[in-house]
Amino acid sequence: MVPPRFIAMDPGGSLAQGGVLIVVNGGGFRLPPDPDPVGELGGMFPRTVRVEIDGVAAGDVRVWSSEVLSFIAPGYAGDPDAAALDPVAVRIVNLNDAGLEIAGEDVEVLDAFQYLRPALDGTSDFTRLVRELLRLMKRHVMRNVNMTVHTDYDDTVSDGLNIIKFAEVPGIVITGPELRTNRFYSVNSTEPRNVIGIEYRRRRPPRTVDLVFGLVGMAEHQVVLLNMMAAVVSFFEQTQDIVILCDPDDPSAGTLSYEFKLTEDPAAVSQTNNDNLRQFDGAFEIIGFDIQLGDVERTFALAANDGAVELDLQTGG
Repeated sequence: MVPPRFIAMDPGGSLAQGGVLIVVNGGGFRLPPDPDPVGELGGMFPRTVRVEIDGVAAGDVRVWSSEVLSFIAPGYAGDPDAAALDPVAVRIVNLNDAGLEIAGEDVEVLDAFQYLRPALDGTSDFTRLVRELLRLMKRHVMRNVNMTVHTDYDDTVSDGLNIIKFAEVPGIVITGPELRTNRFYSVNSTEPRNVIGIEYRRRRPPRTVDLVFGLVGMAEHQVVLLNMMAAVVSFFEQTQDIVILCDPDDPSAGTLSYEFKLTEDPAAVSQTNNDNLRQFDGAFEIIGFDIQLGDVERTFALAANDGAVELDLQTGG
């Protein structure tokens, strides 16, 4: 009788909704029986190990060796009103051929698994994408380019005029974005994860949208306005992709490239006003932006920076 041992996990927790592949290193995990050398292949081997996270059974437990197993983390089942999620226990127990627990062949480690809610704040891919867009337009079109998430409305609603406040003119203000689902890019992709040489893949549901932005330019003179319009059109014709780092802290992780284009060419708008300003309106979109709650590693990194995760998972059994 060899009880299981728990040494370490990768990663050391999961987002609260679960579904994350966890790899456990330890020892004493009961191996499934060897396949029958004669007869048809296929079928299911009996489960030989059960993993529980805070009393909830983990899914798809696979024993790769007596020292390595993997499982899919269950969702958080604790107090939904808790302001912060405390670390919870991990229990590993060997099972007999009937699927029942073997007495004395289990290990439980308290405070060994950390659930985290998704990091909804912090620097997201969207934030970095918008910052790069503003940097590009400031470099290639004009210095006075700004962004607002809303349009102010004036007191006189009958005239149908919306007000965007400019600190100085000439200038360009970007509004939005409006999010439109893009089914063309919404395809399932896979994320490989190697476990002692065996590649394990799980499906990642897509959240792909087009980001639609409004574009407003304003100047005191018609010739300046026309030149601004020409510069904007030229910018979108010459610059067809926005590129950002996959991980701003690790340039070696590669880059993400998003196509963007004008969907409504800038057009001068003739409106009655009291200050003799000229303006143009247009629109553009960034295509196929993949919205994610943030992978586990990034969410844990943000939490660790805030001092929320301080676990030592090097625990002997």
